[in-house]
Amino acid sequence: MAEFRREREAIKQELDQRGILNFVFEQEGASGEDPGTRFREAVKGASVYIGIFGKACGAYTKEEFELARAQNIACHLYVQQMAEEERSETLNTFLQEVSGVTDVPSLSYFQTAQNLPTQILKDLWAWVDQLVGQVQSYQKESQTNQVALHDHLPILCDRDPQEIQLESHVATYFQHRSSRPLLVVLPGPVQEEHGLYMKRIELSSLEECLNKSGVKGNKKVKHFGKSPCFMFETVHVRREIVGLLRERDQSTDQVIVEHMKRNRVTTLLFVTQILGTECENDPTQALALLARYWAAFPDTPENLLVGMAICLRETKIAADSKGWWPQLFGNKESASSTAGVFDHAIQDIQQRYHDGSQVRVEVLPRLTSPKVADVRRWLEHDCVRSAVPFVPGKEIEAMFGEQDSLPMEELYRQLAALVDKGRS
Repeated sequence: MAEFRREREAIKQELDQRGILNFVFEQEGASGEDPGTRFREAVKGASVYIGIFGKACGAYTKEEFELARAQNIACHLYVQQMAEEERSETLNTFLQEVSGVTDVPSLSYFQTAQNLPTQILKDLWAWVDQLVGQVQSYQKESQTNQVALHDHLPILCDRDPQEIQLESHVATYFQHRSSRPLLVVLPGPVQEEHGLYMKRIELSSLEECLNKSGVKGNKKVKHFGKSPCFMFETVHVRREIVGLLRERDQSTDQVIVEHMKRNRVTTLLFVTQILGTECENDPTQALALLARYWAAFPDTPENLLVGMAICLRETKIAADSKGWWPQLFGNKESASSTAGVFDHAIQDIQQRYHDGSQVRVEVLPRLTSPKVADVRRWLEHDCVRSAVPFVPGKEIEAMFGEQDSLPMEELYRQLAALVDKGRS
């Protein structure tokens, strides 16, 4: 219990201040209750389980974790990076058992515990945001059978320059019968909602590109749950991927290729993001790590495409920003462009792997804010017109006010509201 005592106290203090019920297991014996009874009751009443591991593994840890899994509780595990011989045999065995376990996030490794409370709280809020989104999606689907239009909003929003380049890159990949992985980089400010375009790729664009290239077979798009900014070795990337595929063998990357063959998957694309605020606005290290992983990936058969789409989200949190992050961490940085640093990181990767012999690096055009003409074109789509038959030009222009364009983050909310208004 001596390990990470200070960090556990810091996390508890932050949660207590926000009125969030929590239980930190300490063997103080002050309550007079049996420790086993105390932690079992706490786990059964929990929504999320957080485990922090360094050199040792407590007597109750394995039972605690297995009880959490049996109760379908979300589990987040953090492991300090060190040589295996520095850890106890019990802990090494435990970590091997949980690596790649179905429905359990892959282990998140950290070098020092200095920023650990901050990272855990960030992950916790991200988990809450995702959970809220799932609940809202379920509620909408229960209330209306027209939810499909909302689901397709991302693919209707204008991103034509990216579509043209993506189609070109996929076609070239199969025309050259490449056996090397494809790394697609999508840069742009965080306000341009990279995730919406990734949704468009998943729902529509990738399939259209494959059909035009004459490629048949299944496709899979998998989203990373952990940020590359907090990964330090390529083995961490492999563990995340293998966990997403629900495979147990993590010894080599060949298991991923065999997974594609066994499931007749023609295209396997992993989606991740490098967020400026998570990498101190310098994505060089995280981007280089991902490139190194794919550069060392084994050759694939010529009819398979495996690779990753990396969203580079340039951002600084403005001093007047609202939301969890500024409130939680007191970030007072002024908003400014970090495009130059991000561009430099991309150029480094392009130059290092310029000949495509290790990994094919392709950069999509930078995401920019849609204009009035883009919204007009979007409204002409058959799927939209069935729900929103007519929208006056003045109403469209009113969305933009005095601005020539709107960040997709803001515009998307207005488009969704427009659909709801059309239905009513």
